[in-house]
Amino acid sequence: MIQRVRLQRGIKVFPVLLCLFFSLMLAAGCADQSKSGQDTSAATVTVTDCMGRRVEIPYPVTRAAVSNNYTMEMIGTLGAWDAVIAVDFDMYNNNAAWSRPYTRDQVFARNQRNVNWEKTIELDPQVVILPDNGVWQEAEEKLSPFGIKVLVVNPYYADEFAKDIEILGNIFGKQERAREIADYFTERMEYIEKRLQDKPRRKLYVEYNPTEETTIPGDFFYGIAKYSGGENIFDDAKSIHVNREETAKRDPEYMVIISDKEVSCNIVPPTEKQYEALLARIKARPGWDEIAAVKENHILLISMTGHEGAGKLVGAFYAAKFLYPEELSELHPEAVFKQWVDWQGSPYYPGHTYPAFSLED
Repeated sequence: MIQRVRLQRGIKVFPVLLCLFFSLMLAAGCADQSKSGQDTSAATVTVTDCMGRRVEIPYPVTRAAVSNNYTMEMIGTLGAWDAVIAVDFDMYNNNAAWSRPYTRDQVFARNQRNVNWEKTIELDPQVVILPDNGVWQEAEEKLSPFGIKVLVVNPYYADEFAKDIEILGNIFGKQERAREIADYFTERMEYIEKRLQDKPRRKLYVEYNPTEETTIPGDFFYGIAKYSGGENIFDDAKSIHVNREETAKRDPEYMVIISDKEVSCNIVPPTEKQYEALLARIKARPGWDEIAAVKENHILLISMTGHEGAGKLVGAFYAAKFLYPEELSELHPEAVFKQWVDWQGSPYYPGHTYPAFSLED
């Protein structure tokens, strides 16, 4: 089980991150990767994946099968999409996001939990990249006899972003770009830490709307709360399943609602009408009209695409600016989102939040 650092009572949200998250992860967290990855003449590279497995992979990878949009976006920021020759069905349905469309014949899995082994062997990738909640153990068993490697990358967690981008940079031969991306996010996180130091923390409720679940330490969406600078009202909860009455009782000052169960998720943002419909459903929940965030209209809606970049750090930046607009005047989350998609070579569509942010906000 990968340990995650819980928020402290004060506003000093990022010290552990800044020491461990980028400095240690990039400089020492996978030291064997850095040493191996720098030998560009090597036929293989050995990396330590997110499960602590040492995996020897052809270098640089030119034929990868990838399941998970989050991971695919990271590979895109490295400029390595040309090396992805197989995708899952969800990624195939999101073809507008990628610099080149994938055909149905290049689909090797429904998602990370449902892989077509025969199709994977037919496509013959050098490596299959799955998250830790995928069938990576079965994949290793099924594919190793055919010389296909399996690599675990956890793209969901802000705490693991530096490690993820380093691993991917090393296998695709994009180490310098990986460092550039890590530095970009480090600079902004240092700015947030400095500006919010010793400031009162604002009470925050985070919800993933498709399942109406909140977030707690260790959850996929916890990075949004943890690195927003707010005080997650359910830090002490044992489950992401909480009742609405308890949310009303805890009376958050701000809310961040991620995605919408009634809207499809892709690179094109929801319409204003769709956002307004979701906002109306949130406000209409019994007893929620007495919540401070509802009364003051302190509710931020973020699309699936808008929140997920860089292990959800993009979403965390939107949340931080929403909670602390005056304190974080030089943080521009919409510009961060645009940079993220520009690195990928994907089209930039504004409007992945409601209220919308401009590039200058």
